[in-house]
Amino acid sequence: MTTQETTLEGYAYRVSARFGSRVWITVKDGMASVTGPRVPLTVYRLWIAIQAVFLVLAALAFATAVGWWDWRYVAAGVGLLAAHAMAGGFGAGCLWEMMNLIAFGQGTRGETVSFPVSKVREVRIGAGWARRGMWLLLLPYFKGIDSMAKGLAVSFVAPDGTPRGGVYALHMRTPEDANTLAALLKGEELLEG
Repeated sequence: MTTQETTLEGYAYRVSARFGSRVWITVKDGMASVTGPRVPLTVYRLWIAIQAVFLVLAALAFATAVGWWDWRYVAAGVGLLAAHAMAGGFGAGCLWEMMNLIAFGQGTRGETVSFPVSKVREVRIGAGWARRGMWLLLLPYFKGIDSMAKGLAVSFVAPDGTPRGGVYALHMRTPEDANTLAALLKGEELLEG
């Protein structure tokens, strides 16, 4: 366990820990803290539910189009996929930016969540950030995001104020930062110099 304070800046993917955009993670004395824009739990769950409904309805429309050989269901499926994309884009582009604006107005970086490093589980670099069904919800864009995450995205499960804990996925600037963060979250001592 390191006693030296390490703070890294990353970009949080909009996964279940509910952070998004630019975040700062600090690790010191067996504790980790993530600070940044974070949406309220109810808003996040509603955003996820809306996207899931659009995606399921699109799949049903395409299945019906195949079963009934009716082009109108194909058009409905395409429209529902567009609605899914718009709902996802609205959340990603507006909800967290609103939290950024609120934090800016308050002179802060956003909300801070702290947890013991000993409570961190499933630390991964690259693929594996879209856990707990998030990959399915992001199916149209998942592969593109996953290719950008290679070697840079550090994901893990840790306390977030909910009973199951949340998935954190932080896109780091360099592979070195990603490796450093992953090592710290695993409780490994870093060599100085």
